Amino acid sequence: MIEMLKKIFNTNPKKPIVLKSRCSDCRDDVIIKITSTSGGFGIQGGALLGCSSSTYFIKCYDCFNVNPEIQNFNKLNHASVHYVV
Repeated sequence: MIEMLKKIFNTNPKKPIVLKSRCSDCRDDVIIKITSTSGGFGIQGGALLGCSSSTYFIKCYDCFNVNPEIQNFNKLNHASVHYVV
């Protein structure tokens, strides 16, 4: 995931990445904003969790604070992650 973000920010380092999806636990709408920082990346609005090189899940802050790990990967409520321009 970090390599993918580096490639995106190399093209346009000042433009944030905005992702919209549903929390994989509670199913509430979540909007995550990722920005490039001097130390790496800043993430606001929730948590972006990588399961594999091409599969990612989003959790809202509340669900992430209760359980920061992905549970029952095969039984998860999959939701599309949309890149917002």
